[in-house]
Amino acid sequence: MITLGYASLYEFREHLGEDPTQTDHDSLYEQKVEAASRAVDNFCGLPPGRFLLDSAATARTYLAGGSWMMQVDPIGDVATAIVKTGTGNGSYPTTLTVTTNYIFEPLNAIADGEPVTRIRLSDGQQWPISLYGTPQVQVTARWGWPALPAPVKQATLLVAADLWKRKDAPFGVVQSVEFGPIRLSADAFKAVSSLLQRYRTGAAVGPMA
Repeated sequence: MITLGYASLYEFREHLGEDPTQTDHDSLYEQKVEAASRAVDNFCGLPPGRFLLDSAATARTYLAGGSWMMQVDPIGDVATAIVKTGTGNGSYPTTLTVTTNYIFEPLNAIADGEPVTRIRLSDGQQWPISLYGTPQVQVTARWGWPALPAPVKQATLLVAADLWKRKDAPFGVVQSVEFGPIRLSADAFKAVSSLLQRYRTGAAVGPMA
C-alpha cells in the first residue's frame, strides 16, 4: 500500500507504458511511488502528504503579531474552517464569523484549485498581540490542497520512473543529481525541478489581493 502517495499504481504502470491492469511488479512499484512522493515533499520543503487534503479538520494555533493579515498553513476546505481568538491562556473563547470578521485569501483560491494561505480581518480590527509568546489565534480546518496539483503528480511519476530505471544500472545513473535523500538522472532532475519550482517553500501560491 502506498502511504500519502501522489500517484496511483495504475497511473504509474500507465506512465511506464505498461498494461495498467498488470500487477506483477506492484510491490516494487509501491516503493518507488512512495519514495518519489516523499522526495517531492522534501524538495518543496513540506511535511509528508501536504499536497493532499486532510480527511478531517484539526486545530492549529498561530501568533498573529497584531496585524490585520495572518499567514496560515495551506487550507484546502474553507467551508469547514473555524477561526477563534483567545487571551493567551490556552483557551479560545471568541469565534469569528467569515465575511463579517474575516476573509480568506487569495480570493477565489479554492475555485482555482489552490489552497488559501492567509486570513485577513475585514472589520477594521487587528489580530490580538501575544505578550508572552502564547498563540492567540486557533484555526480548525482541513489542511492541504483542495486537489492534487497536476505538476506534482507528474513530478512524482517522473521521479518514480527514474528510480525504477536505476534497477538496471548497478552503479547508479550517470550524471546523477541530488534530489533530497535520493539521486536522479540529470534530465529527470531538470524536468522535476521545473515542474515543482512554484510549490517550493517561500514561492508564492497566489497573488496578493
